[in-house]
Amino acid sequence: MKNGVIEFRKIILLGGVMILALIIAGAVTSADTYAATYPTATGTVSVSSATVRASYSTSSKIIKTLARGKQVSVSSEKYTSKTSRAAGYRWFYVPAYKGYIRSDMVTIKYQTVSAVTTAAVSVRYGPGESFRKCFSFAKGKTVTVVLKAYNAYGNRWLKIRYNGRYYYVYTAGIRLGTTAVATTSAAASKYPTATGTVKASSATIRSSYSTSSKARNYLSKGKTVSISSEKYTSRTSRAARYRWFYVPAYKGYIRSDMVSVKYQTVSAVTTTGVSVRYGPGTAFKKCYSFAKGRQVTVVLKAYNKYKNLWYKIKYDGRYYYIHSSYLKLGTTSGSGSGSTGGNTTTSTTDYGQYLINQGFPSSYTAKLTELHNAHPNWVFKPVKTNLDWYQAVSNMTSNSGANTIYTSYAPSYRSTLQGCYNYLTDKYYGKDGSYFVAASTKAVRYYMDPRNWLDETNVFMFEDQSYKPSYQTIGLVQKIIQSNTTLYNNAGDFITAGSKYNISPVYLAAKAYTELGTTTYTISGTKIMVNGTATPAYNVYNIGAADSAAGNAAYNGLVYAVSGTTYGRPWNTLTKAIVGGAGYIASNFISNNQNSRYLEHFNVMNGLSNVGTHVYMTAVYAPKSQAYATVNQYKDFDIMGQPFEFYIPVYNNMPAGTYGQPSTSYSKDNNMYLKTLQVKYGSSTYTPVSSSAMNFNTSFSKTVSNSVSSITIDAVKASTTAATVTGTGTRSLKVGTNVFYVKCTSSSGTYYRDYKITITRSAN
Repeated sequence: MKNGVIEFRKIILLGGVMILALIIAGAVTSADTYAATYPTATGTVSVSSATVRASYSTSSKIIKTLARGKQVSVSSEKYTSKTSRAAGYRWFYVPAYKGYIRSDMVTIKYQTVSAVTTAAVSVRYGPGESFRKCFSFAKGKTVTVVLKAYNAYGNRWLKIRYNGRYYYVYTAGIRLGTTAVATTSAAASKYPTATGTVKASSATIRSSYSTSSKARNYLSKGKTVSISSEKYTSRTSRAARYRWFYVPAYKGYIRSDMVSVKYQTVSAVTTTGVSVRYGPGTAFKKCYSFAKGRQVTVVLKAYNKYKNLWYKIKYDGRYYYIHSSYLKLGTTSGSGSGSTGGNTTTSTTDYGQYLINQGFPSSYTAKLTELHNAHPNWVFKPVKTNLDWYQAVSNMTSNSGANTIYTSYAPSYRSTLQGCYNYLTDKYYGKDGSYFVAASTKAVRYYMDPRNWLDETNVFMFEDQSYKPSYQTIGLVQKIIQSNTTLYNNAGDFITAGSKYNISPVYLAAKAYTELGTTTYTISGTKIMVNGTATPAYNVYNIGAADSAAGNAAYNGLVYAVSGTTYGRPWNTLTKAIVGGAGYIASNFISNNQNSRYLEHFNVMNGLSNVGTHVYMTAVYAPKSQAYATVNQYKDFDIMGQPFEFYIPVYNNMPAGTYGQPSTSYSKDNNMYLKTLQVKYGSSTYTPVSSSAMNFNTSFSKTVSNSVSSITIDAVKASTTAATVTGTGTRSLKVGTNVFYVKCTSSSGTYYRDYKITITRSAN
């Protein structure tokens, strides 16, 4: 792989049931039979004539031409665009003719079927994660389904009607023919109201939430009115001019900056883990997460720009918003402490002790407790390496080729040990191409210490990597690889690979993008000679890509792709490279106890002798980079409330404190060497270290005559930065052995080198 593969290893993905979520595009045919609970629709031709075609394309064969007014039964809807809802990209399947009619040629009358959500689901403007999310439904929400809908990849969704508009929900989260026992919304009588007092000299009640709408009434300063709800007209701004209050007595709206409001309150409890936001909509920043069973105080109904109902709540003296689907009004929780997300403790106060009982050292608990409070559905599990921390670190840092750092990182991240650096010329030796050099010992320790990464983003380097189709969707994969058009166009192959090998397709996509970035050299079909035949080669994960005398890393990876027969090779198509490469990862890493992004690099579950070997990507920061690439998309898709599982390594004999980050200053480095070292006595000079060649020795000796009673030690640092040198100057000599030390300390302050000078003064 890129970044200097020492050995290839497998990523182990723990547990999970393989569910094939990808339906091959174009699979919507008359042979596609489903339960009778799916609704159908009636289409009436609205143009002078309409063609029914063999497929969903204007270039496909015409099966039938229908006159205006002709009615047909429609069984499903098909989107041919990943992002557009335009009528030209939507087709209806007509079973009677075993063909498709474009949506702008018919008007549709839908039948309906009741259904209930079986989990918390996202509701979108089109059938696919590439369409914008508009809101979420909690588990147990009753919805009205009007038709099956297939997206551009052939994945089946359901078209629903809600508040008079049409949206889409993925089929995995819905059970048809069912209604919820009880809705998550409260009866109208339970909704809180508020009292508004006019604070302006006069205030206008308008027919709608706009200053240009009709004035219904004028209120003088001090007038009080009853308020039943709040309305936002901006998707992202909380400014007073974008917020209006509905006044039932006048059937109109008053702008929020014209009144002061006193709220009544209603108790409520969360029905699942929920996000708390600064405004009524996912476009507003998330500020907290509440667990299932959390008691909250609701002060008012609030509608966003899209007319979706949220609740305004009061928490810690401030106001926030939760989607109405996630709250049950008129209810109080048993303890108010919330759910533990699968952990057996029921409060956060003793969560630290719970973690210790599970096997985490106390130095892990503060950060994990903080994560638990923010994300109570997350589950943290200790993975005991049975290794002494200091021995593991020693083995990991002893192999400089297993830990590389990109040259854009500050000098303190780079190793200056022998074989890694020329201290006289300030040149670092490439370990994987010229841009990846050996990482410093401090950098390796910093990245290796699990406790440095127990925050909301970096903890995902410990994420369980098994396939979970409920949220590891093609839309999420596309989001991760969107900057690489070639990968983006084959996003479905990552889903196929994930399903086949029980590997998270999100993990595979993040790995591919971390390896490739926006480059396409190894995935554009570059031809490699194999037995005299030019063969197109593809290598998505840079498997086998290591620098050698035979060629650079990328080229060697392409040779690997077409030179064998294992793992579906030759990889002469991009699909084979994505799926076959996933097979390689499953075979070589999953079964080797390297089951996370962290363990890919730090092979600490296979005994001490294997630490520092079998590294997939030698870039020491690779686990962090992949975690960052993944979690940003999780946040964008608003799925951080999923019950993620994290397997976090634990070592024996760990220090109380964590290893700190190397200096990020470019004016500091790890050069701890002397350029010259001289000992002067009388008219003579002894030069153990000179600028003519590197000298990595640290101990020197010299015998002088009895007549020499003192020496002068001179030393010059090799570093171009502010390294310090101590131990120089004039020293007296006694008869016999005299030992002096000159110390050179790097400007980073992290490393030093003691030069031992032994001067023996003869007795006569």
